[in-house]
Amino acid sequence: MAIGWLAALKLVPWSTVLEAAPHIVKGARSLIAKTKEAPSAAATTPPPPEESLSDSDKLTHLNRRFHEMQANIVELNNEQKSSAELIQLLAEQNAQIVKAIDILRRRTKLLIVICGILSVVTVLLTLRITAT
Repeated sequence: MAIGWLAALKLVPWSTVLEAAPHIVKGARSLIAKTKEAPSAAATTPPPPEESLSDSDKLTHLNRRFHEMQANIVELNNEQKSSAELIQLLAEQNAQIVKAIDILRRRTKLLIVICGILSVVTVLLTLRITAT
């Protein structure tokens, strides 16, 4: 069984994995950090009572809220893009691992067939030697 793992480890393109690892770790850390961040103060503060504001103050308040929401949308789009890039990198590495495992599976089947043939040949040779 150890030989199978060694062969699997030899098939993995380690240079590519090692090259991509820092980017994946960085992306994962930033993604986790962004999801753990508390909501911004603007999102948690309730709007002031409407009746106490003048029309210009209401307009200013709505304008500020509008710009805050636009900034939040831009931030969410950036997070979505970075998440998609991270997922793509992970998917590519997963595809490489699946390909390596498929090659190992085929080689294992071939090795089992060869071992079976060698076992039959060994039994036949043993029978021939004992018959003489």
